[in-house]
Amino acid sequence: MQVNINKIAIKGFKGYVDECEFVLGKRTLVSGDNGLGKSSIGEAIAWAITGCDINGNEKATARLVNDKKPKLTEVVLDLEIDGTPQTLIRRKKGSSNEIYLNDVKVANNDISRDLYKSKDVFLSILNPYYFPNLAPKDAKNLLSSILKPISKEDIFAELGDFLKEKLEKNKFRTPETFLTDKRAELKDQEENIIFLEGVIEGAKPIDIPERKSFADTELKNLREQLKSLESVSKDPNFDRLERKKRDLELELLKGYLDIKPIEGTKWLRAEKDSLLKRFRDIEAKTSNIGKNVVTCDNCGNEIDLNATLKVSLEKELNEVKAEGIAKKKEIDELEKENEITKAENMKVVQEWEIGLKYQIETIQKEISNLAAEKSKEEESRKEKITSIKAKVLELDEEERRIFAHNSNIEALEKQNEKIKHDIEKSKREIENSKLKIAELKVAIDAGKQYNSIKLKKQTEIIGKYLDKVELQFEKLTKDGELKDDFKILYEGREFNKLSNAEKIKAGLEMSNFVSNMMDLHFPVFIDNAESITVIQELDTQMIMAKVVEGQELKVEVLK
Repeated sequence: MQVNINKIAIKGFKGYVDECEFVLGKRTLVSGDNGLGKSSIGEAIAWAITGCDINGNEKATARLVNDKKPKLTEVVLDLEIDGTPQTLIRRKKGSSNEIYLNDVKVANNDISRDLYKSKDVFLSILNPYYFPNLAPKDAKNLLSSILKPISKEDIFAELGDFLKEKLEKNKFRTPETFLTDKRAELKDQEENIIFLEGVIEGAKPIDIPERKSFADTELKNLREQLKSLESVSKDPNFDRLERKKRDLELELLKGYLDIKPIEGTKWLRAEKDSLLKRFRDIEAKTSNIGKNVVTCDNCGNEIDLNATLKVSLEKELNEVKAEGIAKKKEIDELEKENEITKAENMKVVQEWEIGLKYQIETIQKEISNLAAEKSKEEESRKEKITSIKAKVLELDEEERRIFAHNSNIEALEKQNEKIKHDIEKSKREIENSKLKIAELKVAIDAGKQYNSIKLKKQTEIIGKYLDKVELQFEKLTKDGELKDDFKILYEGREFNKLSNAEKIKAGLEMSNFVSNMMDLHFPVFIDNAESITVIQELDTQMIMAKVVEGQELKVEVLK
């Protein structure tokens, strides 16, 4: 895209209160003394197109308005874009900001999209001071967006099939981290070899003592003897006597059952109590009967009507009394007979218990005598059992010690087998690590060469449009890695160490570089052009502002 500004009209902008028009050509010289508005022409171009000042400050609109606070601030650009006339107007009226392209109101984003792509790109071309004054990170990001990325295929083509295959085999995806990752893998493999060599050194076979055997013949014989002694049966006479004794004790516990029965007096006493109650009831009735005397109508004698009843009750009372006395006598005689029976029963039971206890004592004496006879034999048997058990315990302990000894030997033999296996495994792993190290070293070398080719190609692309300026945004370290290191060098010197003239020259080269890389040929405004005697010719519109002492503002088309 080729953009030329044929004419600019400025009103209410910085030092321009009233409207001023200037015709601009392919080469235009703006000259005059200080403070007359030379730099303001460049500012006006930047503001009209981007809405920023020439340094990219988006909040500078208020500063760009004339100090007298005019009602209207306006810049009109008569443009020629790829040979087609266009008119761009930006105006500020009060708090409103408006942009018109060919009398059609548009937004800032429309201008950016269709005309200058991005603010940084446009200002890097218009203002030679802009790009060198960007922060290194912003400058590098802008360069990255300008430079066409170098494809892996182009680098692989120069690298060769062998190294390309090595990189692809090692999953070469991100050149920036590949070498770091592979060096980390290389270090891991080298440390793994050191570790495994330490394992082999420390994994020495263990000295194993001889196995021991245990002759168990004596132990078996002793256990047979012990079994025979412990299984000696008890004398059957003991069981017979003990059984007979238990039977007699059980019989004694049950008691003597063949005794005379005792006649009960319960019912007789109940009958006696019933007679007594009846006696008292009749007696009470008799006491309560009074006289019921009436006079006979015939004879005139007094007659007691209750006398007959009273005689009848007294007769019944005497009969009940006689019956009760007889019942008491019967009870007394029966109780006397029961006392005699109880005495006879007690005598029989006592005689029976004495006889039974005598039998039990006799049997117990027989048991004691039999036990005394067997005591000496049992004592001898127990002594033999104790002696044999002690010997068996001793032999058992010896057998356990020998078993533990042999078990430990088996464990040591297995451990030696494992040590041997681990040593062989470690040796195989060492060989594998050595192969991986060799492979990684080739891959690292390939990565170094890849970075070297990439840096060379980037330098070739940039060098087409730069003469004395050198852009360094990555440097190749001694390890072959590309490291961020953005710098602008002019004849080998860093930008911040240059004179003002050298900075302008370096900025012009950068402006030309961005313009050609993006194929965007915008006007270039060179302020303080008096600082340099020879200005680089660029294939785009150039507007140069020079200070001429004592001269009025003059805009002169040179070409």
